[in-house]
Amino acid sequence: MKGYFTLVFCLLFCFPPILASAKETKAHVLLNAETLQHVCWYQDKKYSEGAIIEVGSTLLICAIKNKNQPNSQLGWFQLDDKGNVMYPKKPSKITVN
Repeated sequence: MKGYFTLVFCLLFCFPPILASAKETKAHVLLNAETLQHVCWYQDKKYSEGAIIEVGSTLLICAIKNKNQPNSQLGWFQLDDKGNVMYPKKPSKITVN
């Protein structure tokens, strides 16, 4: 019976401090740099910012979606006759129904 109490005592009071002092391991995160690039996709090909393609008779340019955010995602936008990007017009007022 004395051996049983000794075993219980060791399990409850001796081993937890040993387990708590174990070294923590740090996780290493590896990223593929190619997946972090902003690109436009067309027919399973990726294009970088500034790329111009012709679809039918329309010229499209790969440009940032939000012109006020330089690190924005890229998207295809139509070019006007002078070569300027034609961003979609946003409503000037917000209405709530």
